[in-house]
Amino acid sequence: MKKIIFTLSLIMSTVSIANAQSNIEMHKNAATALSFTENNTSASNQNSIKNHLIQAGVDVKNNISSGVPFSQLDINEKAAVSFSFSQNNTSPSMSKMINDHQKKSSSYTKNQQQTAKLFADMNEHEKAIVMLTFNKNSASSTIKNDINNHLKQIK
Repeated sequence: MKKIIFTLSLIMSTVSIANAQSNIEMHKNAATALSFTENNTSASNQNSIKNHLIQAGVDVKNNISSGVPFSQLDINEKAAVSFSFSQNNTSPSMSKMINDHQKKSSSYTKNQQQTAKLFADMNEHEKAIVMLTFNKNSASSTIKNDINNHLKQIK
């Protein structure tokens, strides 16, 4: 009798774990599928992706940013966007015009670009991050967690 009860409880716990795991995978797959839809940058779609990731147990600390519609941009932002879609947008004169319009915009925030470091000049955490990103399986959750832990050590 004890063997039957033990076997049944083992089967029930295995089924519940498998069901929970399939729910997690279902939400991860839904978030991935939503990111490939045509209107994946809309606010409602971004919220759906975030909700699926939360239900899958993925840590989503920051808001997933959704863009501002072109019609809501100010005139300088519209000009900068238009220039960035021109054929020769990487030329020095075009880049200067784009930067000038971005700076004139009311919502402009300067990006802090960092120069690249030599591998020899990096500390142990930076080297670990570089090596982990070159790993064949760098998209796995364990490697991502390791990278995040090293990033926390740097800050």
